[in-house]
Amino acid sequence: MKDPVAIRLSRRADFGQFCVALRDHGVSFPLAGYQTVVLSGEAFVALPPGPSSFLERLKGSPSVEIMNPAPSSRGRERPAPQTEAQTERVLRDLTRAAQAG
Repeated sequence: MKDPVAIRLSRRADFGQFCVALRDHGVSFPLAGYQTVVLSGEAFVALPPGPSSFLERLKGSPSVEIMNPAPSSRGRERPAPQTEAQTERVLRDLTRAAQAG
């Protein structure tokens, strides 16, 4: 499994216990929103016994949601300028647009 997995735990106590279990077993993870942990696909498949058994106990409850994380909506609107002249042109255009708007 290569795709990342997002795990949302709606109960604060469950979320805290799961994060502590991950940390105690040396699993690194970023947070992605409200009470949501993101694990790489490999880390999710190879969860150590502590976090794995905790998650297994909660899987049937409505307080746990396991999903693929939403792709980031923060895309670049335009490519990075390649030269100093392009940079100056982009800044000039942005300045004119700000002054006009």
